[in-house]
Amino acid sequence: MVKETAFYDTLGVSPGATASEIKKAYRKKAMKYHPDKNPGNDEAAEKFKVISGAYECLSNEEKREMYDQMGEEGMKQGGGGHGHGGMDPFDLFGSLFGGGGGRGGRGGRQSNATQDVVHELGVNIKDLYCGKVKKLAINRKVLCASCDGSGSTKPGMRAECGQCQGQGVEIKLRQIGPGFVQQVQVKCSRCNGTGKYIEKKYQCSPCKGNGLARKKETIEVHIEKGMMDGQRLTFHGMADEELGKTTGDVVIVLDERPAPGFTFKRQGMDLINKMEITLSEALTGFKRVVKQLDGRDIVIVSPPGSVIKHEDVRIVNSEGMPKHGDPFQKGRMFLIYSVTFPEPNFCALAELAAIRKILPAGPAFNPSEDAEEVELQPFDQDRDPQPGSSVFSGKGASNPYADERGGGGGGGGMRGPGGVECQSQ
Repeated sequence: MVKETAFYDTLGVSPGATASEIKKAYRKKAMKYHPDKNPGNDEAAEKFKVISGAYECLSNEEKREMYDQMGEEGMKQGGGGHGHGGMDPFDLFGSLFGGGGGRGGRGGRQSNATQDVVHELGVNIKDLYCGKVKKLAINRKVLCASCDGSGSTKPGMRAECGQCQGQGVEIKLRQIGPGFVQQVQVKCSRCNGTGKYIEKKYQCSPCKGNGLARKKETIEVHIEKGMMDGQRLTFHGMADEELGKTTGDVVIVLDERPAPGFTFKRQGMDLINKMEITLSEALTGFKRVVKQLDGRDIVIVSPPGSVIKHEDVRIVNSEGMPKHGDPFQKGRMFLIYSVTFPEPNFCALAELAAIRKILPAGPAFNPSEDAEEVELQPFDQDRDPQPGSSVFSGKGASNPYADERGGGGGGGGMRGPGGVECQSQ
């Protein structure tokens, strides 16, 4: 049992979550609260740091085990660190997304590049098995065609903003209590955070001096057979444009989801499916049809004499997920069997006797002379008391021998007449 669950709660997962579940939860929350998606929102920026700190701990097996045992405070005292342990949360985000969406774009890119844009695309397991092309509409900022991104109708009129000295931000005082003020950075109201200002008479009309226009574009995302959950597809130079800067990339992150009408679950290149069979089928054999993700019918055969027990597992080779880059190589299909038993009194007593003769015999019945026959009663776990909660269990119940043994067992002596305690010798 874990000592505390704060980091798990931050990511929205249970303490028993797998590494992939933790990674997936972090990815969703980090993309939601990333400062690039919440400009000027200090609360979102702080939330992003907290989320990154929780993931940095829980994604490391040793740190996670230490956190489960000692909690965050125990890790501090034990020298195990806490939170993101000094690691830049943007670097952590960049390492997961291959550099996309961090500060200043990708690691190897020039510092004057615009930010990469990360989008999550939901794809079901059938799309990942068969391959598919999906169209995704994006809205991006592009340089205004009328002024070539300068924002001015007259060349050279785009001057540094005098109100913010070209910084794009202003320092303002905000009162946080009686006698207390706080300095905060806000976007410059004159140049709208660009650091450049154009006189109104020279401003380009279509973009109102901003130099940028909104453009809706459609990109085709080619989902290849065997791609994995979390895999990235990069569209170079498709992010927002900005005058004098290299255009960043649009990064598509695949988010695997169940396929409607299918019960398959995926683990790597393997597919896992549950199959219910009757007791008769488990004992005498059967043939069943399983619909594969590409629409093929696969006949599953259990020959007569091959007994299948409840929760037995069988494997079908080469019917799992295709390998990305080599779709003719496939993983395995795992079938987990659930044997359903017939209802009481499903056949006549004479038929039961015939079945008993066929099935293997149980142990010999040799009761003693004083053996007593009892009647079995059904147990309903939703209605009946659980084991250990009965008044006869000894937990919180009165002891019928309490008076004779001096209150039910505090000491080894017994009380004689007149309340005199007698000790055994």
